[in-house]
This record gives sequence, structure tokens and C-alpha cells, in this order.
Amino acid sequence: MPKPSWRCRSRCHRPHRRHGDPLAVTPYRSPKCQPPFVQMAHNRPSSLRSTLRLAVHLLLLALVPGTGFAQEQADTDAKADPNYRLSIRDQVEISIFDEPDLKTVQRIDAEGQIRLAYIGTVAIAGKTVREAERFIEDLYVKERILRSPMATVRVLEYAPREIRVLGAVAKPGTIEFPPEMTRMDIIDAISRAGDFTKIARKNRVRITRIGEDGRPRIETVNVEEMISGRKTDVKPVYVYPGDTIFVEEAIF
Repeated sequence: MPKPSWRCRSRCHRPHRRHGDPLAVTPYRSPKCQPPFVQMAHNRPSSLRSTLRLAVHLLLLALVPGTGFAQEQADTDAKADPNYRLSIRDQVEISIFDEPDLKTVQRIDAEGQIRLAYIGTVAIAGKTVREAERFIEDLYVKERILRSPMATVRVLEYAPREIRVLGAVAKPGTIEFPPEMTRMDIIDAISRAGDFTKIARKNRVRITRIGEDGRPRIETVNVEEMISGRKTDVKPVYVYPGDTIFVEEAIF
């Protein structure tokens, strides 16, 4: 009896055996679980994939909750916009049709990346929703994990496009994040808030950022060193939409 030559990674996690022609459809433990060489030989037509993807999108839109018709339509239109470009801190839901185990909800990290099951870390920030869907589909096919996947990307929560600068600055408050920028130098952010006051403690500036687990993370940076240029090895510090900058006051 021939030895198992391929192990399923998407369904039953059991070994399967080759039988004769590798391109022939042969019985396996699960009808939804076929090795890549079988799956690749039976791709669905692209027109059928497009039709099925549209049906999935319409079904998802019908299930989107809302507090009123106008608000519901606005929310669903935003979530369905295939031309929206994904941004850092967006919370996205990624699902593969007929593959419930691969569904995931994540927030795009500061590097513009997410993690996909069996794939690993991939960058999707900057891609449109449709581009991200095709990108994910191609990855699963390229890695020979799925035959003809249909990915759906939904934005559940859009990243805030503003930062707050508080404490010892001339104009504390909220700063609108420019749409063309994905990050901002902390010195630039403080300048937009009117710069430091005379009593600002420039070497104790706190940045608060919400992590992927939903918990706030605080980093203290020495902006005074960056401004003075006394140290040549000081790296720039960036803030992202949703961050809060707090400048402490000097104690005399």
C-alpha cells in the first residue's frame, strides 16, 4: 500500500493517498477536503466566482444592523465600498466562502499587516477592499491550501483619522490627520498643536496607543533630544491616527 503523500491543512488534518493519475478526482475522507493537485485541476470559472462573491456580499449587507434606515444605508455603503483603501488601525473581518475555520477579525497593525491562517503575516494596508480580497485568494492558491477560494473583506470599524495633543502645548486638543498620511512625526504633531509651552517637559512626552488587544500602551519619549540634534543616532518617533500625545509640565 502506498504511503500517504499529502496532509490536508484546511479541513480534516488527516493524510490522504494518491491513486493513479494525480489529476483525477478520487475519493477522500471528506468531499470538501481534496489535495491541492486535485483542487487546482477543477477551478471554477471566473464568472461563476464573481457571481458567487456578489451573492456573498449581498447576504452580508442584508445582515448589517443599524439604528435607522438612513444610518443603516450609510454604514452598509461604507462597508461595501470596494474602492476604499484599507488603513492602519482599521478593524477588518476576513472570511473565505465555505471555510468557516479561516474566518478572522483583526485590527491592521502599525506595520499595515494582519495574520492569515496557514499563511502568516501579510501586508494589506493601502490596498482597496477588492485588491485585498484578490490578494488573499491568490495567497491561498499559491500556497496550495485552497483550490478556488472566495475571500470577503469587510471593514467593521474604521481607524480614527485624528490624534490628540494634550498637556503643555499652546493649543491642546484634537488634530485632524491628513488623508494622504499614514503616520506623522511627533515633532510635526506637536508643532500643529502650537508647539511646546515654556513650562513643557520636553524630555517626558507620553504617547498612548491602543494595542491590538484593546488595551492602552504608553511610551515615553525624549523629544528634546530629537530637536537639539545632540545625538546623531536618535531615531524619529511616529504617531498614528487614534494616538494621544501628552506633554508633561516641568516641576520647579
